[in-house]
Amino acid sequence: MKLRVLVLLLFFSFGFHQHGFSQNSEGSTSVYFLSFKHFKSSFRKELGFSFLSHYAVSPVMAEYNLVASGVSYPQPVFNRLFGVFAMTYEPQFRLMELGSNMSISLDLPITGALSTVDLRTRSGISYSTEEVTANDISTGIYAKERSSSLGALNSELGALLSLNLFQGSTIENTNGAGLSFSAGVNYITAPLMMNFLEGYQRSDYQGMLSWASVVSRLGLRFGRVSMYYMIGVNPTRVIYFGDMGNEKRTLSNTYNRFSISFRLGR
Repeated sequence: MKLRVLVLLLFFSFGFHQHGFSQNSEGSTSVYFLSFKHFKSSFRKELGFSFLSHYAVSPVMAEYNLVASGVSYPQPVFNRLFGVFAMTYEPQFRLMELGSNMSISLDLPITGALSTVDLRTRSGISYSTEEVTANDISTGIYAKERSSSLGALNSELGALLSLNLFQGSTIENTNGAGLSFSAGVNYITAPLMMNFLEGYQRSDYQGMLSWASVVSRLGLRFGRVSMYYMIGVNPTRVIYFGDMGNEKRTLSNTYNRFSISFRLGR
């Protein structure tokens, strides 16, 4: 509710009814499409930063079988990252402009982050893809554990379709502030550097080091500065049973990041 009120206040404060859309001689809204002949007028690029505001959990990657009193309880295993510092280069291509106050763009944020990455269950039990032998199973071992610290650093590549209003929507717009609403996919690879102290190899974790998240993003623009909040839109509630046979719940496939960006060039 608070977000809706904020958006409405910003909407009216920009003087939408005063500025309107650019119009042609017949009074209809002018529509412009991306033209390679005038590419610079349809292109915007930003450099963004985030600090201690970046957190993501993958979908369920595997199961850890916790054995208690002769009963095996499958525990969901997640790849989890916490970003300390991230930097993003983001080219934005305005595919269509409606007058001077609105546009639709394709945004391609490319992110590199200093982050910690681990592979663990919700209760903190680490997980390993090391092969479990028949002899292990006969003694009640269903999965072998390692340190949960999988590695460090991660990269992300996003593809977002954005609706831009007022400032930043077109090259000629002179409003002091603007809004953007985006939706798309963010592809995450984590970690980039494996935990070499433990001798971990990427080949041991095939299929567990990358995933795609469907995301949405809200952006506020003030002059050359933009503030973005990106969130995953399809978190999954996972239900499982603990070693006492009690039902537990946790969320997987989540994503959250707040960042500040600065426009490069015009």
